[in-house]
Amino acid sequence: MSNRIQLETVDSTNAYALANFADLPGHTLVTAEQQSAGRGRRGKKWFSPPGTNIYASFIVKNPIFPPHCASWIGCLSALETLRLHEPDINFWIKWPNDIYAGKEICESRKIAGVLCETRTRKTSNQREGIVIGIGININMSNEDLKKIPIPAASLFSLSEKVWPVEDIITTLHRQLIRLSSLDNLGGSLSAQKRATRKSHLHEADRTIGINEVRQDFRRTNPGENELFRLWNENNRLRGQEITVLTENGNEFTGILESFDHNGGIVVRSGTIVKKFHSGDISINCY
Repeated sequence: MSNRIQLETVDSTNAYALANFADLPGHTLVTAEQQSAGRGRRGKKWFSPPGTNIYASFIVKNPIFPPHCASWIGCLSALETLRLHEPDINFWIKWPNDIYAGKEICESRKIAGVLCETRTRKTSNQREGIVIGIGININMSNEDLKKIPIPAASLFSLSEKVWPVEDIITTLHRQLIRLSSLDNLGGSLSAQKRATRKSHLHEADRTIGINEVRQDFRRTNPGENELFRLWNENNRLRGQEITVLTENGNEFTGILESFDHNGGIVVRSGTIVKKFHSGDISINCY
């Protein structure tokens, strides 16, 4: 597959993609056998044993969508990839950027995570592009899963069979191209942005060489509202009591009422209603 860079070992695929952003074409997927300094949100370490999982970063140049959509694209791409390869397992999105596996919420375990980082022009500080980082546990053993500080799963631990990592990477790449290039994703597009989107479609054809990708774009044409609908429907914590830990260390416990179009959550505790656009949440299971 073209527009794919496979590394043996790297500090993190996101760091590599950002450092080489100017020289890499849009829709390039950077993957690695192993990461020595894999990162999650808020500087958390992403455990990255060699040869077992997907460690990938997808480059979007001159994005036609608002910044908050990048996380939706990453989560939905990982979600759909997992469902296509293992349809018998219940996968869902846990706000803000994780994929969990399990039918019962309180017994579910994390299987994937997304980290989006913006590339800005040094001269103008304008957004030049976005790197969508995705980690998916594929063949990680139960022994290695125990080294993760939260309940975690892999496709192997859930199905007891070894999976072809390269095939799953191909599916993930296809989903990322499809969702990041959806028609009308940027709302009312200028002529320049329409041209950019059109070039993205041509690039997608060159990248993975399949006409069905272009047909997907023409057939679905969902735009940002459809992207939000998909992301919103696949978040399963609505109505659950959660505790939000904000970046400044404050906590707020309440019922998660809804998700907004900017990627935030609305949480109610009695008569107090708060909206959060970042933070970590824990599910209060009794």
